[in-house]
Parts: sequence; structure tokens; C-alpha cells
Amino acid sequence: MTEEEMETARAFVACPRWVWLPGMRADCGYRLVRKDGSLWWVARWDEARLSCISLRASIPDITDPATLGCIRHIVVDVLGIVDWDLTQAGSAGWYFGFVPLGGDDFDFWGNTEAEPLLRALQAAPEVPSD
Repeated sequence: MTEEEMETARAFVACPRWVWLPGMRADCGYRLVRKDGSLWWVARWDEARLSCISLRASIPDITDPATLGCIRHIVVDVLGIVDWDLTQAGSAGWYFGFVPLGGDDFDFWGNTEAEPLLRALQAAPEVPSD
């Protein structure tokens, strides 16, 4: 990942609504398999075994297609939207937009596919505390 992509990835992890999901790849090269308490069982394509690690110092590999798919799922789930659009708009960059029920439309832009998703997640309401 480039330094700009790493900055975007760090910003995802800093979001209050961020979660790691099975299938994501961390910057250390491990793909998340399943969670066990606060630790993740992970695998690498070049290893024939599972390892158990903490992701406290890790960031998602936002260049990985499966990780981007998981990030899209997180954003759509957190925002509670069904109808949305994520498109590469030529030289204008990437666009992510949606219209929530009974609300105004939202438009987010970025240079990479991950950036408008990050902006949408950052704009998501925080989980109310009990």
C-alpha cells in the first residue's frame, strides 16, 4: 500500500463504527478466518496452518478486493441503506452515494475506492451508549 492508502486504512480503524470481519486481509498479510475472544485466527496463502494474533496494531489492506468488499458491507450495514452506488467516475475519482428513506441524498468522493467509503463511515452516527 502507498502511504496515502495506509493513512486511509488507519482512519478506518479509528472510526467508532469500525469492525474487523472474517475474510479481510490485514497489512501484515494475514487473512482473518475467525474471532476467538479478542484474538483472531488468521491464515496466509503461503502457509498451511492457522495462527492466532491480535489486530491492535494492524490496519486493513485496502488494496485487497475481499477487504474492500467487507468494508462496503460495513458501511452499508452501519448506514442502514439498501440502494447505493459506488462508481469510478473517470478523472473525478471514486463516488459513493445513497439516498436514505425520508432524507437528503449523500455524496462522498475520493481518489481511491476506499476513500469515499471512509468518508461515509466517518459520517455515520455513533452507536448510542446505554
